[in-house]
This record gives sequence, C-alpha cells and structure tokens, in this order.
Amino acid sequence: MKEVLFLAIDMGLTNIKMSFFNEKGEELFKYSGKCSINYFTSDGLINPEIWWKTVLNIFNSIPSDVKKRVYSLCVIGQGPTIIPIDDDGHVYSAIPWLEKKGNSSVRRYMQSGYDGQTATVLSKLDYFSHMYEKPVYLLQLYDYIVYMLTGEIVNCSYDKDGYKSWDSRILESAGFSNRYRVPKICEPATNVSFLKKDISSQFGFNEKCKVISGAPDFVAGLIGTGVIYDGMICDRGGTSQGVTLCSASNIEVDGVFNKPFMFDDLWKISGVMNTSGKSIEWFCNSVIKMDTDEFFSRVNGDIRDYVSDSDLIFLPYLNGERSPYWDDSFRGVFFGLDTDDDWYSMGISIMQGVCYSIKDIISRLRKGGYFIRSLRETGKQSMSDLWNQMKSDVLGMEIEVTRIRESELLGAAIWCMSDYFNTGIHEIVRKVVMIEKVFFPNLTNTEKYERLFETYLELVSNTKSLFRKLK
Repeated sequence: MKEVLFLAIDMGLTNIKMSFFNEKGEELFKYSGKCSINYFTSDGLINPEIWWKTVLNIFNSIPSDVKKRVYSLCVIGQGPTIIPIDDDGHVYSAIPWLEKKGNSSVRRYMQSGYDGQTATVLSKLDYFSHMYEKPVYLLQLYDYIVYMLTGEIVNCSYDKDGYKSWDSRILESAGFSNRYRVPKICEPATNVSFLKKDISSQFGFNEKCKVISGAPDFVAGLIGTGVIYDGMICDRGGTSQGVTLCSASNIEVDGVFNKPFMFDDLWKISGVMNTSGKSIEWFCNSVIKMDTDEFFSRVNGDIRDYVSDSDLIFLPYLNGERSPYWDDSFRGVFFGLDTDDDWYSMGISIMQGVCYSIKDIISRLRKGGYFIRSLRETGKQSMSDLWNQMKSDVLGMEIEVTRIRESELLGAAIWCMSDYFNTGIHEIVRKVVMIEKVFFPNLTNTEKYERLFETYLELVSNTKSLFRKLK
C-alpha cells in the first residue's frame, strides 16, 4: 500500500507553490504556478479569480496517482491581502498589501492609538469601503482558496491577537462593524471540511480528502522551522520580510509589536519589512533585465570577496517601510555610488541592505533586554548560501538553515499530520524539523559590517524628513 501524502499549498501574490509530504516530513513532489502579470484592475485591485484559475491549472498538472494518495491538504499564504465576500457568495476585487492608495490614513490611525500593522489594514478598509453595497466578510488570500475548495467562509488562524487577520472589537472601535464582518475562526490543525465533491471528482483527489485549517505563511514558517521555544528567531525572507522572536519575556521595544505566542506562556515579538526580496526582484527585472534565478546563480558562484568590493549602501524601502519605522513615505536609496560600481556591487548592496534592516530590528531587541539564542532562516533567501553567510557576518551570529528551505510548506504539512496522528505540534516538530546547514560569522567581515551598519542608521536618520518632501 502506497504511503499517505499531505498537500501543502502556499498562496503568494504572483507565485503559488504546492508540495506533497509523507509522514516523515519528507518533501516528495513539488509543483508551482505563476499568476498572470496582468491581474491588476484599473484601480490597482486584483481579480481573485486569477489565483483560483492558477490553482486549478496546477491541480491539472499533478499526476492522478499522487492526488489519490492525499489524505488532507492545508492552505497558507501571504497577507494582509483583503478579499471581501458577501452572504450571496459574491467575491469582490482583492486589495493587495502593496496597494498604496489605501495607505492614506495610516498616520491618522496610528495617532489614534492603533499599532502600525493594524493602522495599515484599517486605512485600506476605510479607503475602499465605498465599493460594497452591503456588509461583507473579510477573507485573506488563503481563506478565499479554502472557500473555493470547500464552500466554507472561515478565517484560518489561531484565535489570538497577532494571528487572526481581523478582530471584531477593532472593527467596531474604528466604526466599521456595520460594513465589515469577521468569519468564524478555524484554528490550525482542525478540519474545515472535506473537498467539495465537484473538485475531488474533476481533479482526481480522494473523495475523503480533508481541508485542514492553516494560518498566515509567517505562522507556518514558525512551525516549519521549529521556532516554538524561548529565544529562537525565525527570519522569513520572501517578497517582504518577517523577523519573529519566540520569547518568554514581554518587553516593549519601539518599532516592533508584541503579541501572545500561539502557545501559552510565550510571546511573539515581530518586525515586518515591506520590500526586502522585492528590492532584488525590482533590480533584476527593471534595471539589469536579468532573471532572479540567474542573478543568484551568478553572485553565488562569484569568488570575489563580496564584503570588500564596495562600501555602497542600499536602503530597501521601495514602498515605504513598516518595522521599525512605520512610515509610508520612505523610499529606496543607493548611497555611495562611484564609477567602479556595476550590477554586481549594486546587487550585493541590496542584499546587504536587507541584512542591515534585519540587524536594525534584532539590535533593538537585544538592547531592549531580550534573550536570543538562535536564528533560523526560511523562504527564498535561505536558498542562497551567499546571503545566508552575509546575514551571519552582518548579525555576528550563527545562522541555521533547515532541511526544508521553504519551511512554510512543511509547517502546513505539520498541521495536517497533527490532525492525522491526533498528536501535538511539539512532538511532530521534534520528529520532522531538521537542521541541514549552519553558517558561522567571519569576524573580519563582521567588524567591517559594524562600521557600515552605523552609516546605514545615520543615512536612515538623515533622509527621513527628505522622503516626506517627495510625496
């Protein structure tokens, strides 16, 4: 008898990934699809049907004998993308997190006492509220896919502040309770429903295939890296960046936000950056006209001493910045360009700039008194050994990389396994999360990076007021 498989689906704005795991947490098959680049409507919104059609196209490409072995699947994804749906099942255009027009009231909401992340979401809800003739439920991208797979309108997440996408109390305090509704919470590792019969029959899935609740991708990343103990940090690098510390302490530090961890007696201390990986995508696509995979192949294979080539500094703020500055007027900057700089030194400076932004957050946590014992990488950035080494050098600490580099997918599979085995998350994590590589800091490089980091901070400080003059 062939072994049972668990399907993890990771919904990004442009890329959708599907991985099939066995009971040992081994990734046996992987498929992906790219959404059409022309999915934005004239007002900057997105037609959600594009995502659904891409999911179905990927389903069609998967061999039937693989799909028949799937016991359960779990959908995770990026946020905060907003997809409204009404009681009649009408799905409205999605509001992507990068949509700038919806950020006009962020500062006003922050001045009213909301944290930066909440203020950003409320500002978008305010700006686009005229689009809905009657009250709508608020879904995330992965919630929308769950709805299409099951017909259930739910929010997949832990029922805790800092994890659930929407809070009815906050919506009420902001005056939105009559316009927006919060679906019921379905906590990770619980069964939402079986696949709809038309989906299972059309695409060849087992008719008893369960849809297990997931959560935002950053939460799945914590599970998939095993960052569920005091003092551990997960650095999740994708289009945007998330740095999350699991801590037994709860200390207020400017620029980051503190929320209860998913497990009792721990806290989630988080910093999120807008356009870290996006900066590399922009540079490759718009400046040097090079595919990002080719870029990483070339810089990873270059034997030059990357740290000493140039003192060029890049601020990775192409679309404003969240942590630790919470200012949508911020912009990207190359500082120190000279005639010796080329695509290589500029690309390396972008990677270094992302490292500095991570160090900015972690330094604040250390100064605030937090205990930090390890850092684990996940996401696309973790696939670059050069970038992993660079982070180790900049931060002056060991960097651990797990066997499954895109550990968000493993996290989704772990939730499926928890339901299948009726076993707690901690026990499964101990069995399936494994460290593949450890990167140690080159102290000579670390010393130079300390000097450049101080210049980076001074550059941020000196350009703050100038950015606002550009608006």
